[in-house]
Amino acid sequence: MFAEKMIIETDGSGHLKSIPALPPNKRIETIFLIIGETDEKETSFREPCRELNGMINISGNIIDSVSENLWDLPK
Repeated sequence: MFAEKMIIETDGSGHLKSIPALPPNKRIETIFLIIGETDEKETSFREPCRELNGMINISGNIIDSVSENLWDLPK
C-alpha cells in the first residue's frame, strides 16, 4: 500500500471538475480533507435545513440578541 496526494477541485454544486486517472484493476481507499482557503473568492450561501421549513417562527428582534462586535462585520 502506498499513498499518493491528489488535489481535486469541485464546482459550485460540489461535483468534481475533472476525474483523476487512477490505476486499473485496483481497490482504492479515499480520505477527503477539505482545504480551508482557496485562491478563488468563495460564494457559498448557507440555508436552513429543509426539514425545518415552515416549522420555525421568529418572534422578536433577533438582531439585538447578540452584541454587534460578535457579528464579525467589516468596519
